[in-house]
Amino acid sequence: MGITVPNMEQATAFFVDVLGCELLYEREPPRGDSPRDRLGVPAGSRIQAVRFLRCAYGANIELFEFYSPDQREDFPRPSDVGIQHLAVYVEELDDAAEHLRGHGINLLSGPNPLPESGRLM
Repeated sequence: MGITVPNMEQATAFFVDVLGCELLYEREPPRGDSPRDRLGVPAGSRIQAVRFLRCAYGANIELFEFYSPDQREDFPRPSDVGIQHLAVYVEELDDAAEHLRGHGINLLSGPNPLPESGRLM
């Protein structure tokens, strides 16, 4: 999963210090051909930083710090098309919610456990 973030240092700190992901490596932003040529973004856009993380149970996340002259900074609404949330597996849901609160994370709602009849596929 690739996520464009506004601040690489803050995003990395969140994923590593709060969620417990491991920073695998950082690579130099692509040089040569422009992101416009490869990604169809506006002229003048540039990838400023790229980091790869591994979270528990094998999830991999690629963080991008990206600049674009017409970049939108509004957070998408749940009804907008695109990624709306990141789900992670935890052993104890209430403990995980308290861990996030302890790091200053404002939860929009409480934990939503699976129903008793729910099962993993």
